[in-house]
Amino acid sequence: MLCQLLDMLWSDPQQKDGCRPNVFRGGGCYFGPDVTRRLLSREHLVRLIRSHECCQEGWRLSHEGRVITVFSASNYYGQGSNYGAVLVLTPSTLEPGTKIEPEAVFDESREAVEWDFAYST
Repeated sequence: MLCQLLDMLWSDPQQKDGCRPNVFRGGGCYFGPDVTRRLLSREHLVRLIRSHECCQEGWRLSHEGRVITVFSASNYYGQGSNYGAVLVLTPSTLEPGTKIEPEAVFDESREAVEWDFAYST
């Protein structure tokens, strides 16, 4: 079971049912809503929370809201390319996504290059 869970966490959701190799990443697979439903049912889980996949809004819901992808690195592909997000878990709800818009400040007066990221939520 551990191997299956690790493989699923490092794999990517797809819209079609089934599973196929993830040749883009060179490992893992693309898994469909049917795979998600079976896993969650078998393991008595409600949702799968995953990461490692850049999302323009910082987060994304897949498979009827059962899979939540959270990506916390903003500007991953360059300035303004994507938001970063965090997932707020409460006892009664899962709130996918609090957008953060980083403001990078570059100070050339210092000997070393330093970045100061001020986040607004």
